[in-house]
Formats: sequence, structure tokens, C-alpha cells
Amino acid sequence: MTASISKFTLEHGSTSDLLISDLLLGWNEFEKRHGRREFCDFNVSGHNLSKTYNSYDEIKFDLDKAFDAQDVQACPITMKRLISLQEHFNIRTNRNGVDLKNHHFKAIGFTPTMIDEKIIKSLRVQYEEAAQNAGISPFSFSKQQIQKDVIIPKNKIETQLQDFFKDGKKQIEALTGAAANFSVKYDIRSAPNETWYWWIDGYKRQLKLSINTHYTKDAALSELYVSAHHELSGHGIYYSYMADRLGIETAQPPKNKDPIHSGITTVIGPEVVAAEAVAEIVPTFLEATKNKIMLADTAYSYYRRAVLNNICATYKYHGADAMYEYGMQNTDIEEENLHNLLKTRVKNFETGLVELSYIPVYGAVHFMFRQALDYLPREDFKSILKTCYLNYLLPEDLNALMKEKGVPEHALLNTDNPALTL
Repeated sequence: MTASISKFTLEHGSTSDLLISDLLLGWNEFEKRHGRREFCDFNVSGHNLSKTYNSYDEIKFDLDKAFDAQDVQACPITMKRLISLQEHFNIRTNRNGVDLKNHHFKAIGFTPTMIDEKIIKSLRVQYEEAAQNAGISPFSFSKQQIQKDVIIPKNKIETQLQDFFKDGKKQIEALTGAAANFSVKYDIRSAPNETWYWWIDGYKRQLKLSINTHYTKDAALSELYVSAHHELSGHGIYYSYMADRLGIETAQPPKNKDPIHSGITTVIGPEVVAAEAVAEIVPTFLEATKNKIMLADTAYSYYRRAVLNNICATYKYHGADAMYEYGMQNTDIEEENLHNLLKTRVKNFETGLVELSYIPVYGAVHFMFRQALDYLPREDFKSILKTCYLNYLLPEDLNALMKEKGVPEHALLNTDNPALTL
């Protein structure tokens, strides 16, 4: 493989590393304390909260200090993460001053671009054929999916998710050649309105991940399949490998063990792109256990994500309502499906612009990886997926991998926007 793979170069436990860890955790705690949505998704380093912020001015002081650190300036990937955080900070404190035209690129490392409508029409035809093959009428998909699919009662959901996850874990470990030190425990007591999985392996490791609120009641088998493999086989194992690279299974992380700077990923940032790319494609990639309804479900997701990408690309000055209306007027997607995608990331959040910048990740990376899965021999795609699991990749790294294997330009991410300069 000749693609350049980005790695953090800050020494784990260095002054700058600890500063940024403190900044992220302290900022996150500040938002929660004031009743606002937090933005820090995972803390895989085992780093403890050691700094309390009482104002955005205090947060800005440490953010500026992080930018000025000499070792940070020598680490492009860290600079990109900080630029993303700065964009996040600007949205929270000076929303009217945000450059919406370039917001996507600053926040996630690429600019959404239009997918050819001919491709989207082709994906629609594929979905319609898959739905009809499963005995489901297209575009009343979700309702009929429940009617046609096997329904798993609430008291059996944990067993079903665990079975799916065990199979996915086995296949991914065979793919990567590395053990995933990751297990899951079903728990709804700590979050009564949601279903949580806890990752409980390794020294000081306790990582939390939400599956979905409606899995507190009966669920369709195909829904559980996608959730188990997106959240657990995708995100869970991905971050388990990351935690292993940090060495947090030992009391003192070993020096120079390809450290992940500060061990924290943010909800919005270039580093989340590869993580979502993996999680988006894994349910489709692990296709051996699928029935016809599952195949139709993944075809539906493929089509829906491509439309979602174009919604984001069309509305550069994007308002959630405008996107919602675009989707309703120009596609035949059911209202409930597109609405949920937008609602969960936009409509109920006061930080709509930040959350909205996450939506193109779902659209673009799913389309990108699924196109690669369609274009490439399976063994070539497996090598790409393995690289993603075992390395820390930026959007341009994903492009390099794809180009190397022969994926056409139209299926790559646009990372050439000149608005972001380091």
C-alpha cells in the first residue's frame, strides 16, 4: 500500500496532549452543566476531567493556547482537529459570523458535492427491485418492513443483538488479524429513555454508546441487524482498536506506541469521517446472514444516503427546513425516514449548524464506500476496510486508498476546498 496514512505525532501524555484532553473534557462538561448538548462523543484514553470552565472566554483562552503550541503546529492532523473545534466554538458563540459557504469543509474536512442524478435514479431502481423481491412496496418501506419482517420482542432484543455482534466481531477479527478487546452489556437503567451498550474490556476502559430509543420496545430483525453492525461491529470495534493503540489496558501507556493524540474524538471533525465510513458499510459488507428484507433495507439506505448527500450539497447556506422541504419535494422518500435523519441531528438541537455538518458524513461516506464495494473486487475492498480499522485516517487518506485501488473520481470526497489552510 502506498497511500499516506495520517497518524498523530504528539506524544501521549505530553503537555499539549494533556492540554487538549483537558480542553475537550472540560468544554464538554461546561456545555452539559449549562443544559446544552455536549459535543464530545468518546473518551478512549481514560483521561480524567481535571479542568472546569466557567465561561466561553476561558475555553477560548485554552483553545488559542493549543493552537500556539509548537508540537501542535508541527502536527497537521492535530491542527485540523483544532480548526474543527474552532469552527464549533464560533458557531456556539458567534453564529452570525460563521462562514456558511465553507462551514462543512472546516468542520469535517471535505465539501459535499452533488452526486449525478443518473446514479441516484439507478440506486432508486436497485432499491425498488430489492424491495419488490422482498415482497415490500417501495416508499412505504418502514411500515411494511415491520409487517413483513420477523419481530423480536423486547425481552429477546439483547440476545439478538449479541448474536449479531458475535458474528460480526468474528468476521472483523478474521479480516484484520487482530483481536478486538471489546464486549458489550445491555443496560437501560442508566438512561431510561434509551438503550445503551457499555464496552467493558481493558484497563480503565468503560466506553458508552447509544443504540436507539425505539429499541426499548419490540423491533424488526433487519433493524437490529443494521444497528448491531453499525454501532457495535462498526463503531465499537473501531474504537476498541483505537483504545488498544493508546495502550490503556496498562496502568501507564507505553511511550511511542503510535499514540492517538488525547484519545478523544469529537462529534464533528475530520477524524470522524473514517469512523462513520466503516460503521456505515459494515452492515452491507457482512452480508452472509442477510435475508431479502435485509438486502432491501441496505439498498434503501444506499439510495437514501445518496439523496441526503445531494440535499446537503444543494443547500450551501443550509437551513434544516429547506433541506427537509427539498427532500420531500424532490424524492419519494417517506416523510418519516428523512424526517428522522434530519430531526435527530438538526431540528431538536440548538447547535443546528454543527449537527448539520455531520449529516454529509452519513451521505457522502456511505455513498463513497458503497461505490467502492460495487466497483472493486471484494479482496481489494477488504484491504481498504482493514486499513481503516487499524489506522487513523483523514478524508484525504480515504481518497488515497480509493484511488490506489481504482475507484473513479466521482466516488471520492472533495478535499480540495482552498478555504481550509493550515
